[in-house]
Order: sequence, then structure tokens, then C-alpha cells
Amino acid sequence: MAERSFKDIERAGWNERANVYEDTTALTTIQSIPALLAAVKLRPRTDLLDICSGPGYAAGAALALGANPTGIDFAAEMVTVAARRFPGCRFEIGDAENLKFADETFDAAVCNFGGFHFAHAERAFGEAYRVLKPSGRYAFSQWMGLGECDFFDTIFAILNETVNMDVGLPEAPLPFRFSDRDTCRDCLEAAGFQDIEITDVANRLHVSASENFADMFRKFSVRITMILDLQTTETRQRFEESLNAAMKRFVQGDDYVIPMPSIVVSGQKN
Repeated sequence: MAERSFKDIERAGWNERANVYEDTTALTTIQSIPALLAAVKLRPRTDLLDICSGPGYAAGAALALGANPTGIDFAAEMVTVAARRFPGCRFEIGDAENLKFADETFDAAVCNFGGFHFAHAERAFGEAYRVLKPSGRYAFSQWMGLGECDFFDTIFAILNETVNMDVGLPEAPLPFRFSDRDTCRDCLEAAGFQDIEITDVANRLHVSASENFADMFRKFSVRITMILDLQTTETRQRFEESLNAAMKRFVQGDDYVIPMPSIVVSGQKN
């Protein structure tokens, strides 16, 4: 596995999850879409680029509001699922770090939880800037990180206690780099964006407590699954048992109700 790049592993992981995304990751990520569309000041007939569109939820929401969305994703299976779910939108296989669109094509662009998957995030921000028309706005969402999210504090504490993190994985971007608001601001400004705005969103993961949480979480996350797949059977079992036990404190009635707050960061092209 180490011979493949981080990007290759991510692409394979999201291809595998295209048909289960609706019942796992989407339970939380779609909650940031209203703030994303508001941040780019979406209006009817807006030509919108949905970067890392996944199964197409942001593009579909924009279409419902009268916009003209185009979605791109590097995972072909995600593009297939998106086109089937939202036939009124245009979806294509594409690379956020090398957009094939001409300069000044779109009125607005959004990226819902894609930034921390970019091997070269600054390149992706620059590409978003390039394809926007003057005064166009760009917005992306990102999970709040360690110290701001009890859920991720718990996950990474258990990982550090139970798992061998030095397993020869390819070099990967820091998962919470863009949880830092100053970093977000600096990177967007370096790409040329102005009028930077940052909004908090109170996402919550709401799923039946009858599910084995560790099994569900392996479908939710490519990066952590990447690490777990390189562990011994005993190590994986120890992690999963610890995770299932820790998640019990989030049970309310028959469900897990887990706060997973995010931020939405936006800026305007000059």
C-alpha cells in the first residue's frame, strides 16, 4: 500500500464508499451545505462549481435553488452516483488541483469537506480562484479539530493508545490543518481571495445506537481505515472495542447523537 500515493488511496477509498456515503458520512456533511451556499451568496442562475462533489448533495441543493451547478470529483463511482441521484446537474470526473475549466468560468465555487483531502491544498485554492469570474465567491467546509470537537479528541486518543501509527503510510496532509482559522485565512488570501468570512456550523452525527459504531466509522473515514488496515487483527480489535465503549456516552435514547462541529470559510475574488 505504501507504494501508492495518498491521493491514490483516497480515490480508491471514496470509490468504495460511493454507495454507502448516504448512510454514513452524508449524515453530517450535508448539514454544512446551507452555510456553504449562503457564503457564496447563491442566487438563481448562478453558475456554480461544486468541487469534490461526492454524491452531489451540494450541487443538488444549488439546483433546487435555481442555480446552474457543475460537480467534479476524482472518484468515478461518486460521479456515477451523483449523476443518478441528481440528473438535472452536470457531473464530471475532475481534479481539484488541476481544474480543466477555462479562466473566469463560474460565478461561485464550493467544496464541502474536501480541503483536508488535498495533497496540495494551495494549488486547489489557486485553481478555484482562477476559474471564478471577478467578484465570484469560494467557500469550503472543514471539521473543527482537536480541542474543539470531543468526538475527534476521543478518536485520536484511542488511536494513540491502541494503534501503531508508524506503519509506513505515504505522506499525507495534516487532517486538521484547516481547522485552524488563521491558516484558512492565510491560505485564501495567498490565493488572492479577499473579504474572508468564517462561520461555525453545529453538525451532529445522528445514527441508531443498535449499530456497531466501529463498523460504521470504518465506512465513514478513509484515512483512519487506511491506518487500521495495516494493523494486526488484535490491534484492530482493541481499537474497535475501545471506540465502541467510548461512544456509549453519546447515546441518547435509541441513538448516538454526536456533535461534530465544522467551520465554513469563504472569500471573494477581486
